[in-house]
Amino acid sequence: MIVDVTVDRDRLRRTTAPHLLCERARSTPDSVAFRSKHFGIYRERRWRDYAVLVARATYALQSLGIVRGERVAIMGDVCEEWMICDLAAQSLGVIVYGIYPTASAKEVDYQMRDGGACVFIAEDQEYVDRILPIADQLPDLRAIVVLDDSAMFGYEHAKLHRFSELLAAAENTTIPPLSSIPPALLVIRKVRWSPTESISPRPIRSSSNTRPCARSSTVPSSIYRCATCSGATSLLRSR
Repeated sequence: MIVDVTVDRDRLRRTTAPHLLCERARSTPDSVAFRSKHFGIYRERRWRDYAVLVARATYALQSLGIVRGERVAIMGDVCEEWMICDLAAQSLGVIVYGIYPTASAKEVDYQMRDGGACVFIAEDQEYVDRILPIADQLPDLRAIVVLDDSAMFGYEHAKLHRFSELLAAAENTTIPPLSSIPPALLVIRKVRWSPTESISPRPIRSSSNTRPCARSSTVPSSIYRCATCSGATSLLRSR
């Protein structure tokens, strides 16, 4: 079925990707935002859940001291965490760019220096190994964040951070007042999470005999509700 959609190009030029995410999370919270494969099984994320995950990741990245106008590099295969971290960084006013997963050590060194990334986000141990040998030679690099640390045994480096630990620490973040947030950036407000709601991904029916995914999200004690400054008041009043 083909549906005609009218696009207001001028309005799109004045908005941001995080703003659009918040709009979708508010208007169609239970619609499927995307599907990603976990251990061979495609799982769905709703728009509301997507926004919550991005908001949590925003505070996790903010704890690294990232400020508006800085740059963040992401290296790895396309995955759910890439999408989440990309929008989280944009929510802080950061410029995000990707490095091809097939890039050689020399290419990684060039792109890190040319792009001036202050944070390098690695999908897993494979990509941490690409950046660690040159980490101390990159003047702009302050932190390396690894998304999947399941194979990170015995890794110790002053700049290395595990994404799971950053997310855990973000749960206890003191939320700044709305007036202190720069315009056009994503505003995060901490609210209580209803015990009847869940952000666990929903598995898609499959005839496969593959075992269910073990990596399911647990319901956090609190979440972050997001909005852009232009629509923050109306959204926060809906709590």
